[in-house]
Amino acid sequence: MLPSCHTIWFIRTQCSSKPFNRHTHVCCEDVLHKRPSEWRYVFCCGSSIYNPKTHMCCGTRIVSTLAMKGHVIICPKFDEEP
Repeated sequence: MLPSCHTIWFIRTQCSSKPFNRHTHVCCEDVLHKRPSEWRYVFCCGSSIYNPKTHMCCGTRIVSTLAMKGHVIICPKFDEEP
């Protein structure tokens, strides 16, 4: 049961019907992940999380962008989806 405090509504939300704190966790397609404290931003790619400073989401795959600095980044073609 959530506390009966009117200021808590913006912190807690639900993931697959379970309440969680969005400042400490991330929900991606009903999968709950602990938010890495060293990442300022966390994005979802399907049901996984990634750091948008170092990776990008291509369909349902997470691809490193570290070797692509200064270049136009285009998602690679994959033979099959995972």
